[in-house]
Amino acid sequence: MVGTQMNVFGVLLGFLLPILIIGDYTEGEELTEAEKDDYKGKMFTMMITTALFSTVVFLLVLFTFRDKPGVPIWSTKTSESHQRLANQAGHPKEPEMPIKD
Repeated sequence: MVGTQMNVFGVLLGFLLPILIIGDYTEGEELTEAEKDDYKGKMFTMMITTALFSTVVFLLVLFTFRDKPGVPIWSTKTSESHQRLANQAGHPKEPEMPIKD
């Protein structure tokens, strides 16, 4: 769930950051040397910001991500206890799926 939300957030930043940092530019517009230097500085700032943000996220994932969850998400034991609780509550037993070869 968090990964999906962060993916959308990353796409949002990827579209908005260049617009916010660099600003408007009309294609075909002739720029003076001062404006070109200004755009170069803004591009450098944007690339450094993206690189730093990506590095921080990478380090967080590297040091906090676990290979396996601490507790199994679902096991046969919990499945049996859920089925027993469902039977006590009066819910019908789930039909078993036939195995097809």
